[in-house]
Amino acid sequence: MGVSVDDGEHNHRPWTPDEFAAAIDGLDSILIRTAATLGISDHILAGRDNVELLSETLGCDPEAFSRLLRYLCSRGVYREVEGGRLALREYGMLLLDSHPGGLRRWLTTTGPGGRLDAALYAMNEAIRDGVASYPRVHGRGFYEHAAIPSENGRTFHELRADHAKSIAEQLASLPVWNQINHVVDVGGGEGVLLAAILGAHPHLRGTVIDLETAIEGAYSRLRIAGVLARCELHAGSFFERLPAPADIYMLSNVLHNWDDSAARQILRRCRETQSCLLIVEALVDRIDPRVATSMDLRMLAFCGGKERTRDEFEALLHGQGFKVSSVTAVNSELFAIFATPV
Repeated sequence: MGVSVDDGEHNHRPWTPDEFAAAIDGLDSILIRTAATLGISDHILAGRDNVELLSETLGCDPEAFSRLLRYLCSRGVYREVEGGRLALREYGMLLLDSHPGGLRRWLTTTGPGGRLDAALYAMNEAIRDGVASYPRVHGRGFYEHAAIPSENGRTFHELRADHAKSIAEQLASLPVWNQINHVVDVGGGEGVLLAAILGAHPHLRGTVIDLETAIEGAYSRLRIAGVLARCELHAGSFFERLPAPADIYMLSNVLHNWDDSAARQILRRCRETQSCLLIVEALVDRIDPRVATSMDLRMLAFCGGKERTRDEFEALLHGQGFKVSSVTAVNSELFAIFATPV
């Protein structure tokens, strides 16, 4: 692959001067993470909405804390109202722990998202040798760390579940589910996608396969969703033999975490089942190049993975005995790639 990002329907759009200045400065990103880590939005919502009370509650120096708030107010995160009190604006609402987008949990410096940020700061080493920077920074691999709660008590499995919620409804609406009886979600985490699919299609049975630490969360989520009676849960690795048979095996946001060699191993295991395959991934030749290149380099830094074009997916699948039968957009970034064994 060359370096061009102009192919396809999206045209390259360089930074504006203001965007370039913000990229060089970097302070906005740091201070938004500071606000998320301190939980400022939640304290304001709870009525601790003046500088003195906030700084005392959070154990911050009042003068330094007021300077942080001035910065955030000037950028539309918070606003000052009558009596020197603070109120949430739109961006401040996004930093609430209860916000369904789960953004705060990704941004806290004391959570799994903070560990990911640290790996990005070591990106130069990954660019030099093509090896993930995450293990060099943290002393263990990305997935070894996945189930370990950070200081804020969140695990990567929980954060991944937050992300899965954002596509669950769209994925459950795909027509393929009306044509099958049993789906296996390979690397399905805490079962968010499977719960949505089975909830929308009462005739379906489902199986979720992931590490034991994720399966514990999946049992709870599937029970709460009322679909546990139609589910099987398997603790294991997708590099090992998969349970069979089933009508379709789903890999949602799995393959981009791995280099081509590991991706081929995963696909070989799926091929052993003699079943159809549904891959949910970004196609970098069909989305905004800014989004595509950002995700691609994150995968490199975190776990040595990569984002792929449609042609690259077709080549991977063909090499392991699959043929792509259709590609359907799930949302503006993700596509459902249907493949059949040949």
